[in-house]
Amino acid sequence: CHGNVLFSHHRKAGKPLVTPVTLQWTSFVLRHLAEYQEKREHLAAISKCLRVALREKGYSSTSVSQIVPMVAGESVTAIQIAKELQRKGFYALPVRPPTVPEGTSRIRFSLTADVTDEEVEKLISTVNDNR
Repeated sequence: CHGNVLFSHHRKAGKPLVTPVTLQWTSFVLRHLAEYQEKREHLAAISKCLRVALREKGYSSTSVSQIVPMVAGESVTAIQIAKELQRKGFYALPVRPPTVPEGTSRIRFSLTADVTDEEVEKLISTVNDNR
């Protein structure tokens, strides 16, 4: 039903349903699908590696995406950890109440496919145990 209205509108207005920009974008995406799959797999792998390592160090990390939280507990603890990570070259900001519940302040790492395995390993070795 809605498709017919849209088609009718475009036909009456003399507008094409598929524009040159749409065709170019679709062509670009199709040419790069394999590359994107490799990047998605890499991103999933480094995200899992970081999550597992943080858990092994005693932190809660309940994510399944490329945004990996490291729950530090109290706000002051998250701030201290963030400052230490920043001193060592990592862009790490604390997430504190009211954004998260009291006692669950955290550092949230947002990984991208451009992050290397070596960078993740350096981050892991920089994070102190929380046991």
